[in-house]
Amino acid sequence: MEHNEMGGERLLISRRATGLLEDGTATTRPIEDWRAVDAYVLLADPGAGKSESLRMEASASGGVFRSARDFIALGIEPQDAGKTLFIDALDEMRAGASDGRTALDQIRAKLKYLGRPRFRLSCREHDWRAQSDLSALEQVAPHDTVLELHLEPLSRGEQEKILVSRSSEVPDPQSFLRQADDHGLADLFGNPLLLDLAIRAVASKGGWPDSRSAIYDLACIQLAEEQSDAHREVQAPGPGDIDRRLDDAGMLCAILLLSGKSALTRGPSADSDLSTFAWHELPDALQLHDARAALASKIFVTVAGESTPRHRSIAEYLAAKTIARRLRSGLPLGRVLALMQGGDGITVEPLRGLHGWLTVHHVADRNQLIRLDPLTTILNGDASAFTGTDKRALLEALRDAAQDNPWFRNGQWTSYPFAALASPEMVDALAEVLSDHSTADANQALVDCVLDALNHGSVMPDLINEIEAWVMDPNAQFRNRIGAYNVWKRITPFDATRAREWLDRLHGGETPDYDARLASALLLDLYPAHLRPEEVLRFWPTPEAISSTAGLPHFWYVGLIEQTPPEGFVLLADSWLQVNPPSHHRHFDHEGYRLAGQILARALEQVGEEISGERLYAWLGIGTDEHGFSKLGMYEGARIARWLSSHADRLKAAMAWGWRQRSKEAGSNRRHFWEAENRLCGADRPADWLFWLLEVTASTADEELAKYCFSQVAARAVVDSQEGMVVPSMEYIINWVEANTATWPQAQVWLTQEWTCELADDWRANHHRQQILHELARQANRRKRQEGFAPYLEALTTGTPAPWLLNKITSAYYGRFTDIEGDSPEKRVQELLVSDIDTARLAVARVEQVLSRTDLPSSDEVFRIDAAAQYHHLRPAALLAAKMVDERNEQAVDTWREPLLWTAAAFPTAKTTAATYFWSGCSCASLRPKLPRPPSDGQPLTNAPICGSSMQPQDA
Repeated sequence: MEHNEMGGERLLISRRATGLLEDGTATTRPIEDWRAVDAYVLLADPGAGKSESLRMEASASGGVFRSARDFIALGIEPQDAGKTLFIDALDEMRAGASDGRTALDQIRAKLKYLGRPRFRLSCREHDWRAQSDLSALEQVAPHDTVLELHLEPLSRGEQEKILVSRSSEVPDPQSFLRQADDHGLADLFGNPLLLDLAIRAVASKGGWPDSRSAIYDLACIQLAEEQSDAHREVQAPGPGDIDRRLDDAGMLCAILLLSGKSALTRGPSADSDLSTFAWHELPDALQLHDARAALASKIFVTVAGESTPRHRSIAEYLAAKTIARRLRSGLPLGRVLALMQGGDGITVEPLRGLHGWLTVHHVADRNQLIRLDPLTTILNGDASAFTGTDKRALLEALRDAAQDNPWFRNGQWTSYPFAALASPEMVDALAEVLSDHSTADANQALVDCVLDALNHGSVMPDLINEIEAWVMDPNAQFRNRIGAYNVWKRITPFDATRAREWLDRLHGGETPDYDARLASALLLDLYPAHLRPEEVLRFWPTPEAISSTAGLPHFWYVGLIEQTPPEGFVLLADSWLQVNPPSHHRHFDHEGYRLAGQILARALEQVGEEISGERLYAWLGIGTDEHGFSKLGMYEGARIARWLSSHADRLKAAMAWGWRQRSKEAGSNRRHFWEAENRLCGADRPADWLFWLLEVTASTADEELAKYCFSQVAARAVVDSQEGMVVPSMEYIINWVEANTATWPQAQVWLTQEWTCELADDWRANHHRQQILHELARQANRRKRQEGFAPYLEALTTGTPAPWLLNKITSAYYGRFTDIEGDSPEKRVQELLVSDIDTARLAVARVEQVLSRTDLPSSDEVFRIDAAAQYHHLRPAALLAAKMVDERNEQAVDTWREPLLWTAAAFPTAKTTAATYFWSGCSCASLRPKLPRPPSDGQPLTNAPICGSSMQPQDA
């Protein structure tokens, strides 16, 4: 619990974020679970909690939190070098800039200067240029990868936690949320700021606002009214004071937003400070009443003499309200738009919030503002305040926007603001859109908007037929089919019969289903209330249902396990044996076996000791392929193994049954018995396992099984056995053989085979001889290398090793010799030279210094065919040296002379088989933009300096 910036206490909640994995799958996780990612951008709508989430993560992970403005201007402290950077509010830095890329480029330059550290960046969803911004950041990110994360709205449970923590304002959280549902505002409360404003508005006025704009209005009034008790005693607000204070605050916010300034200050503005201006120097023409009182209110936060709006969306709301008042008084709209739009006539990204609220407040020119940017009107304003005519105009504007660019909503995940379009007077207009099933991208994009509206706005059961048609439209884009299904569930009581009918049609192939994803959504709702565990596996996706590049749909990957009641796993295990899904889907076998392992583990934990050996053996076969090898994941296999280890009697019963089944098969042999035992997932055998095997040997009538069991006992009696297992002595085994001669007269032969071997012909003897010969050959080669390299090791000390020697060292560094081993480059070089470790380290240092050699060729010489062989040995060493220098310090390339740059580039391209090594395999690809015009003098390099002292010979 912390002190709330708006006056109360605030509960810190770990949020969730959704990102796309490498396989294209969208995954939602707690934000702390994304810490392993080197770089990400956190996107959300205004007030969603981006800043707080970054601040919490920075504190929890030991990172450094900076606003984008402070990061660009001040950087970080020396003691923070190497820490993960959390850079907040890129969108605010873009405000007022003539080119929105400038702020991002300044951040990129700073990140590169700091050595491309791990970082997190936050930005408004609407201000993020998905492709260009992402590719620009990837150039300065570790491993050239940046992930987009979308902050998830607060869940209902998280909203309840916040309400409970503010019991002084909300005595009954459940009643509060029910009233929010009644007023159609529940979807807004996924946004923490809107929830906070609603709490404050309801608490202060005792009544519920009826729209998003009403929430802002009441909250702003309260912020303007709140003064300390001391101030109230001196001067209580008079009639009209609050309205005038809000108007002044709106004008000050408008000035900040339109100018791109970040703060207002009381002192004189320095010429060098472009981020602030002095509020007391504003001209009288602005008609401010009392700027000091507005800045003193809780609408602004003042730190070190600089005043900034408490939240950007509040600033946008008040600024738009004040501008609308000026427009009604005669200010030309064109003059305002000239300040808000770029050269293309479109509102610049940082001012879209202002545009959205201006559309709400300025009724006279609303239609024109809607036409200019309908998506901004929806996402950043409040269309619920519009008339039916305005809403229809907005719908038409969205249609036109989709015609111009069907992907105009790309990256805009926020959907609840579209609720305003789904009001009773819009039924006919929405039905008209839904009646058009054109597959054109523009039409599909418009339908997407309408379905978002119906998923959040008024419930419209009259549209049930149109919605059902979209659910099963085989030509519709998947997002619209699943969106229509969600609307269908919202506007009618869940019809399990209808849903089951759709599921049958999808699974049977009567209606196409994109990677079985719609069927997955139906299963999530049907199971287990309307679809029993023993029948659900009938709907396992067919081989044709899922493309080879896709994984299992959500229901099969997660939902089945999460939604199955504990007692249902026994039924699932039995059903799995009938369906056996993994054998039909090679391209996601791994996921199938993971699911099978989870089912099996939970089923075993339910049955306990009651399960028969026959049933257990059959269940254990769930996790093996057709060759008898276990395919279960490490976690699932370990969980099953633990259960088997703790149920020794059941383990024995399963093996006894399995061996009997193998004995009945034609051509049974040792392999079949091993296959049965392999189903145990590596479980520890009981302590009396070997004695039990002797019992099986004595009681079975199958000679092959008897030999298999006895051989295990005899072998483990003389070879290391499992820890904790009781091993019969050799004398005990000999006595057992004598006692069971009547049953198994061949037992003495079996014992002899296990305890002795023919030195001439036995495979074990041959294997041992081969090992000895291999070791002798290895030692001989090692001595030969030692003798061969010894005369040349002195050159490593003088710093002038021959090119061929550098080539050998480079090959050993990369592990390219099959007969030279070592778990590090230096250890491999040591083994190559048969030297001590210090000599090996010196050899690696000499490779790194190859770029300073006097015999390094020019780029012209590298490309000369008749000179190619001359530089063959230097090429690998030079490329490795460049890689080493670049990995130590990427800025070192900036100090290289032009001839060296061109030689470094010429080495890989001169040999087509390695043409991409230097440019893509080596991180020195960063020098490409640094390359000047190629030298043409053909002069060799002479002691080319490269990276300062780091390249000097190292003391051995």
